[in-house]
Amino acid sequence: MIGRTIRTITEATAKRNKQLFLSNFNPNWLNEVKHETNLNVVSFSGTKQFADQLYSVASFFRNVGKPNTWVIYNDGTYDQHELKVFCSIPYVQVREIDNKEVVLPLTCFEQFPTLLKVELLRQLTDFSRTIIFADSDILFYQKFKKYISQFANENWYIVDEGKGYFDPSFKLSPNEHPLNFGFLVLNKPSNWNFVFKYLMDKIEHGKLHYWSDQTAVHILAQREQYKVMPADHFVVDGTDSFKLFHAFDYNKIALRHFVGPIRHKMWQYPWKKVLGI
Repeated sequence: MIGRTIRTITEATAKRNKQLFLSNFNPNWLNEVKHETNLNVVSFSGTKQFADQLYSVASFFRNVGKPNTWVIYNDGTYDQHELKVFCSIPYVQVREIDNKEVVLPLTCFEQFPTLLKVELLRQLTDFSRTIIFADSDILFYQKFKKYISQFANENWYIVDEGKGYFDPSFKLSPNEHPLNFGFLVLNKPSNWNFVFKYLMDKIEHGKLHYWSDQTAVHILAQREQYKVMPADHFVVDGTDSFKLFHAFDYNKIALRHFVGPIRHKMWQYPWKKVLGI
């Protein structure tokens, strides 16, 4: 009962903070950033994620630096105002996924829109710079800068908070760290054909599941020996979902993926503190 009451309070605070962020956002906050990074960032989102995506971009600029490019792949729902806001930010581009190159049946995306993340990752070909793939509900903090040089060679993933976010038939080995498909660091191509073969098999047998894409990418990461980011600094954790306070000191972590059950925590904490404004 107490937890539910706290949740109601924190969600109200989050809603108010989100509205204030959108009404006060100024692209000059990001234009004035001097530090630059040699990173290409890629995201996938739409109008429902507009505030989260804008906040994520702002947190990277303010706490890490300007990327070489940040390409936001549009799910087709961004309106003209939202596109204009993104275009006001230096180095940020909004693109459409090339449907001519799509491998999976289009009907699958109606059921599970996040499968488009697999399509856009398969279409990445330029690895002359490190590529970061980040979901729209990820915030970056100052400590992230300390890891950039460490992530310059291998492919990396963040660890999920639990072991149950996979296909029902998939069993995690004792020595495996569960992959969270919200954040990847890519320095070299991967065999995405393996992922598509896995997904097509699920489709053909009527067993495509909400977590099938994450399952396939996890298996790929194990096969290709992706490195694992330290979970205490690259956080996917929902233990503070029904608490007033946050489970982490944001001055001591590199990023946090605010997955669905804790999305309100992304906005509950003052955005001006996160952005140093």
